[in-house]
Amino acid sequence: MLWIGDRVADAEVIASAVSSHVRLVEKFEGATCQVTTVQAGQEPLSFWQLLGLSSGAPEEFEAFRAPRTAFDEDAETCFTLIKGSL
Repeated sequence: MLWIGDRVADAEVIASAVSSHVRLVEKFEGATCQVTTVQAGQEPLSFWQLLGLSSGAPEEFEAFRAPRTAFDEDAETCFTLIKGSL
């Protein structure tokens, strides 16, 4: 499942990267992959169940949300590389 959060700078770039990765996994691992894209705010119950929340979305998102600055730094590096300015 690919979740596109509301802070994603370019959803098309992310979706394209995931599609490329899926093709590589299928080719080299012989696995069959199915990716479902979910937009922030439109998460089905199955999304929350994958995260261990069997009753659905939490009432308070702030309690569920946790900053991941290392991921933000990785994303910035990737976007810089894509733009060719690193």
